[in-house]
Amino acid sequence: MRTNGYIRLDDDRYEARDVQNALGLLVDAGLTDPARIGESYGGGISLQLATLKDRVMYPDGTLHPWTSPGGTALHFAGAAPVIPWSDLVYSLLPNGRTLDYQVTGPTADLSPIGVAKQSFVAGLYALGQASGNYAPPGVNPEADLTTWFARINAGEPYDSDPTAQSIVTQIAQYHSAYYLLNGAYGAAKEAPSPLLIANGFTDDLFPVDEAARYTTLEHSLYPSDPVSMFDWDGGHMRGQNKAADNALLASRIKSFMELQLRGTGTAQPAFTALTQTCPATAPSGGPFQAASWAALHPGEVDFSSAPAKTIVSGAGDASIAKTFDPIAGGGACATAPAADQGTGVATLRLPAATGAGYTLLGSPTVIGTLTATGTYPEIAARLLDVNPATNTETLVARGLYRVDPALPNGLQVFQLHPGAWHFAAGHIPKLELLGQDAPYGRASNGTFTISISNLQLRLPVHEPPGTPGVGNPLAPVFSNPQPVGNPLAPVFSNPQPVGNPLAPVFSNPQPVGKSSGPAPGQPGGSCSARPRVRVDKHRAHAARHAISLTGTASEPVCAHASSATRRHQRVTRVLLTVSRTLRGGRCRFLLGNGRLTRARSCRRPVSFIARGTTRWRLGLHTRRAIPAGRYLVRADAVDGLRHHAPRSGAAVVVVRVR
Repeated sequence: MRTNGYIRLDDDRYEARDVQNALGLLVDAGLTDPARIGESYGGGISLQLATLKDRVMYPDGTLHPWTSPGGTALHFAGAAPVIPWSDLVYSLLPNGRTLDYQVTGPTADLSPIGVAKQSFVAGLYALGQASGNYAPPGVNPEADLTTWFARINAGEPYDSDPTAQSIVTQIAQYHSAYYLLNGAYGAAKEAPSPLLIANGFTDDLFPVDEAARYTTLEHSLYPSDPVSMFDWDGGHMRGQNKAADNALLASRIKSFMELQLRGTGTAQPAFTALTQTCPATAPSGGPFQAASWAALHPGEVDFSSAPAKTIVSGAGDASIAKTFDPIAGGGACATAPAADQGTGVATLRLPAATGAGYTLLGSPTVIGTLTATGTYPEIAARLLDVNPATNTETLVARGLYRVDPALPNGLQVFQLHPGAWHFAAGHIPKLELLGQDAPYGRASNGTFTISISNLQLRLPVHEPPGTPGVGNPLAPVFSNPQPVGNPLAPVFSNPQPVGNPLAPVFSNPQPVGKSSGPAPGQPGGSCSARPRVRVDKHRAHAARHAISLTGTASEPVCAHASSATRRHQRVTRVLLTVSRTLRGGRCRFLLGNGRLTRARSCRRPVSFIARGTTRWRLGLHTRRAIPAGRYLVRADAVDGLRHHAPRSGAAVVVVRVR
């Protein structure tokens, strides 16, 4: 859809509002019942509209009640987004921070900036250029897709570049339903419309974790909300979109819409999955149905290897990468020679499946202790099914992980995009960790070497514990990245056979340059259940079109607390307010467009989310000149338990715009 003569990439303020306006015109004309508006437009904007629900977003980013031009109050009674994104930044530049066993934090998927899905990004830009109209470069920084494409395509460094940061912020704030649902940019939280979300396990553009991320957050905020997921071997490339599967999806959508709009349909299973099968003529496995995402995979296949393996930036067979590329490759059933790729590619082969085999139905988890050297390291992961009879391999799941340049070492955890595949008896699951996966993922501008030891692979499977090779799911693990040169406690290997439980691992993150001192609650240590935040007052700068702030945040981990509590005792986000203080406890808060809010209670702040946590930064750039004057900047840190930092002078700085 075009707005103001050019494509804005499904912006809540423009394309989404155009859809709402068109529906309002139909209501005013008597052609549509305002109580029976359902939506199954393009996937991404459909999810955005369902999240807006009964609101419209104005060009300044503020939300207002949705009414028709004639004044009738409107809302979406239901929506069925098919192959949507929930976080467009992560969809196009995944950094590997989404984990399906926790709510994704408001900055986790945005910092560090991830690895571009280059073949998709280039293809989508070319398609828009051929069939639509882009804004001329430099004319509108909020819709400058040509400049955005050029900057992302140029590669690293991203995180230190204000242009790259601005692009990420724009896409997250105005083009991603997830950040509207969680109120990350100041929007009031509201339960979305009833949803049926469909994504493809073999869709390498908008995979299943786009729905899983959104659904996990929605269930955490609104546990009784009607939301269901339908996942199948379909969607964008490499999806096979088998006719029987698509027919089942269509019937589910029809029944869902009849229930929401007429009250006559059938309630949908909360989670439905159909598996990838080969050849393309083979029927998909399933449908598998469950009341929760976790219930789809009650069992787990686990394997670990203690010796260090090496990942090198330039290693890997380019012909294999091309075979598995969603654009240039051979599709979901393409095969490649199964021989290991040798030096510079870390490989982990599990024992061959026994009995009747087992069915992957979720996100494979990779855990390891990293030591990275060089510049701009990244990891491309592939899970493959090796058929010993033919000595060939089929791609089952994949993922991209950006190693944080500031915290490149230590315990790190990431997941591949969810997969759905049956490992038949005798077949071997094989994990490959590479330093590149071009042309699918953009190769790094740097050169690097990553040593990974104590490597673990966890496969969530549909078969229950006790099935040959299948055990109980292990306790979740969270990353504990460390800066270069930070001493780590020794890690002792404990390799386990398939199905044998491993001990849970807990995180203890450290700020850059700080060594690991005594553990909180131990001799020489202290414990606080509250995060701490500090503004670097010497590096706070303000000008007519920009404000730059940096600082640190931390929280000790209480050794005496329960394991569930300890897992959440870490800073998940840093919030900053910039305000002009008035009399009577009133403030005017700075908005992202350079304007100030009307006078309001200082207890109702408008906050910006900083990039990073232990070391955070905020670079605010506005087209409109910020009004001159004195501004109070206040920082706050929030942990996984939603505890806020106590107010202190260290978290406040005054800046002046001249």
